[in-house]
This record gives sequence, structure tokens and C-alpha cells, in this order.
Amino acid sequence: MQPVNKTKKFEVKIKSPMGPIKVYVELTMYTETEFGGTAKLMGLTIPYENGRVNGSSYQFGIQVKLPFGVLPVEVDANLAADGTVTGLAHAPNHKPMKIEGAQVQ
Repeated sequence: MQPVNKTKKFEVKIKSPMGPIKVYVELTMYTETEFGGTAKLMGLTIPYENGRVNGSSYQFGIQVKLPFGVLPVEVDANLAADGTVTGLAHAPNHKPMKIEGAQVQ
């Protein structure tokens, strides 16, 4: 599948129970409403697929490998026209974790 857009890059912080986690996200649009990419956090690069765009809302799931096992995380982030990112990350048995950041490329 040919991407419809170039890859976008973001730097965000997730306010997790362990403290703030810096995440570098690369996102490649496959169609106007579908995307995939990678997230780099805690020394790991984790691929994700099946992302969906609905207006300014970007939603995707990712499987984060932690020392105690795999943590599935559902991300619902909004991208403002100025490149600002806000949203929530949802993981089982956790309160929603706030996401803040910006597009860097």
C-alpha cells in the first residue's frame, strides 16, 4: 500500500503511574483514515498497525512489553492544527493516563 502522506513524527509525554514517560511516535498514513508506525519508549521500539483517524482524533492500540509481561494500551489522541497533541492512554487496571506533546516533523 502506498502512503498518502509522508511520515509524521511526534514527541509526547504520558503521565503514567511510574511517572512521566517520554515517547517518540512515528506515524505513516496508509489512506486518509488509516495509519501505522512505531512508538519508542523506555528503550524499546514497538510497531503498531490498525490506527484510525476520525477528524482530529487518532486512535490505535499498542502492545507494550514490560518486565512483567505485555501491557495492551489503547491510545486516543487529538492533533490540533498547530501540531499540539493531547489525549489519553487506556490500559487494563490503570486510570486513564494523560498524553501531552507536539508534532516535531
